[in-house]
Amino acid sequence: MQTIDFKNFHLAGLSDSRHSDNLNSIAHMIGLDLHSVPGLVKVRQKLVKESGNTIGVAISCAVHCSDGNTYFFSANNTYPDVFKRTSGGVYSNEATLNPPAGNKAAISAMEYNGYIYYRMGSRLGRWQIGTAWSTRNDNFATMGSSFNPTFSPMLIVNKVLYIGDVNSVAQVDDTTFSTNALNLKEDVMIKCFGRLGTDLLIGTSPKDAINGPFINAQIYRWNTWSVSYTNSDPIPEVSINAFLEIDNANIVQAGDNGALYEYDGVRLNLYKKIPNYNESSNKNWVMPNAVANWNGLSLFGYSYKSGSENFAPNYNAIFSIGRHNANYPYILACEVGPSFFETIDRHRGVITTIVPIGLQFLVSWHNSLTQEFGVDIYDLTQKTNTTTLVLNLLSVDRYTLLEYGSMKVAYKQLPTNTAINLACYKNYTGPDSITAVNDTQRNVVEGDINIGEATIIQPYIYFSVNGNNAPEIESIRIEIT
Repeated sequence: MQTIDFKNFHLAGLSDSRHSDNLNSIAHMIGLDLHSVPGLVKVRQKLVKESGNTIGVAISCAVHCSDGNTYFFSANNTYPDVFKRTSGGVYSNEATLNPPAGNKAAISAMEYNGYIYYRMGSRLGRWQIGTAWSTRNDNFATMGSSFNPTFSPMLIVNKVLYIGDVNSVAQVDDTTFSTNALNLKEDVMIKCFGRLGTDLLIGTSPKDAINGPFINAQIYRWNTWSVSYTNSDPIPEVSINAFLEIDNANIVQAGDNGALYEYDGVRLNLYKKIPNYNESSNKNWVMPNAVANWNGLSLFGYSYKSGSENFAPNYNAIFSIGRHNANYPYILACEVGPSFFETIDRHRGVITTIVPIGLQFLVSWHNSLTQEFGVDIYDLTQKTNTTTLVLNLLSVDRYTLLEYGSMKVAYKQLPTNTAINLACYKNYTGPDSITAVNDTQRNVVEGDINIGEATIIQPYIYFSVNGNNAPEIESIRIEIT
């Protein structure tokens, strides 16, 4: 009898594909925590819809304000509302934006020097924190471009607020607004901002949004005081979508197929790709405001962009890049799905913002198929019901039919009314359920893989939770007879 053990998933995370031969990596996952206790696979807390019926439109941006409240801005030009969430989780509609010209919905917002600044179509508005929203100024400044952009990032660097404005960078320095702090080429659109030391990093897409051999997305580096940018680097992608908030590194998500690039200060180098598990042709991306650094993890929302297939390349969910400490490599993981996972199509979700609030975080989303909207909170009182751990394809001898005898899962805890459920793919079909037995003396759940002879299998595990109680597993063993 031969045994193969799978463990220490915190050292590898998601594999590049299910055909990878790294036994520590995972082909497909959702709802699992690989970081909190190295060597243990735990179930993540649940994302629960908190906004109720108050928010019935898509959200474009959000600000967790120094007054203790979080403000969400509508992306709907017909209903350009501002919503407030108190620290106690109470939602209200605070204002309806009404600039004198251009689109009314805010597309970016940020707190700066006692105000929240928000960019609408052709106007920059601001609201003084601590006053009534009725005192806000929707016409604080006129942007340099009369074009209504889809994206207009904001970032504070060197005590100055920078604002993307089509192919220019505007700024607010203390209270003084300037339209053209930096001008880029006319054929680019600014989509997202990042920071390298005291330099501003600018992610762009071509204005015509067509990806081809001569049309590339570019990253620009600017020291914030020179009349021109320091350097730029093109990549063969349709756009640079977002800068991930990760410590001591600059990683961007670019294009429509899950590519992640690392910026070394001069060039973008391919870092990793979000695995295309279902091998679909749907397009997916990360929205510029759907990034956050939360408890040391770089979170980002992987969103549906376009396509009509039944499955996107992966779940439209919250992914992460992170590690437990400096002794471990950075790994890619799929953390948890929004609340719509349990009721509607989980492959048509658009995650627009992620906002950390201490031990929790908020996620705004909408579903492009059902047109449902909401803001979720990471609920510390409930475990998620949506969990999957699918190992890489296992083939002891690809050219020989073998009997894969049993699957055994060693666990640390298996609380009352919870379960570790086993299944298995055989020769790319399935998964077929496996009847499991709990050996309480050894803390092992095991079952026979009654699938007959096979050249290749793929073990599949999912968890049943009970409120805030869930199993915690240590390792998985496959026995070949």
